[in-house]
Amino acid sequence: MEDVERTPPGAIERAGLGVRRVFEVLGVALLALVQLTFMYGVISRYVFHRPVEWADEIVIVTYLWSMFLAAAFTVTLKENVAFDMIYTALPAKGQRVMLLAGSALVALLLAWATPAVYAYVAFLTRERTPVLEWPLNVVYSCVVVFFVVTVVRELWRCAVLMTPKWREHL
Repeated sequence: MEDVERTPPGAIERAGLGVRRVFEVLGVALLALVQLTFMYGVISRYVFHRPVEWADEIVIVTYLWSMFLAAAFTVTLKENVAFDMIYTALPAKGQRVMLLAGSALVALLLAWATPAVYAYVAFLTRERTPVLEWPLNVVYSCVVVFFVVTVVRELWRCAVLMTPKWREHL
């Protein structure tokens, strides 16, 4: 692929980078909380012989939120693991078509599934976690956030690939 001269980021791109940075810091904080809570639970159980029931629940919920928020806000397309032998073998216009088709398909499928996912998460209002009794709709609302943000990101990618500067975004 030929080198493409990149233009300076516009206001929307700068805002996106700022949001990404905020969620990177949040992700690090959540994973630190996972690690500290896990270690506290292990030490409480095996050193002091006083297990704490809530530690496992905090670890699971915090890990769930950190993964879905990271996937929605911080992981870029190039950072995903992919089998891209065909993609990299294509010329730039072929890569553009492939990215457009893939992004449109992902956006379409997730947009189609979002109402059902939202309905199920809303249904979980009546259920609670076993120890801390947090409402499960709050626990799993990160899945809805992931779906909505991913749809917006993929539609944005489609829009950008339709501009004259599409080569910058391959």
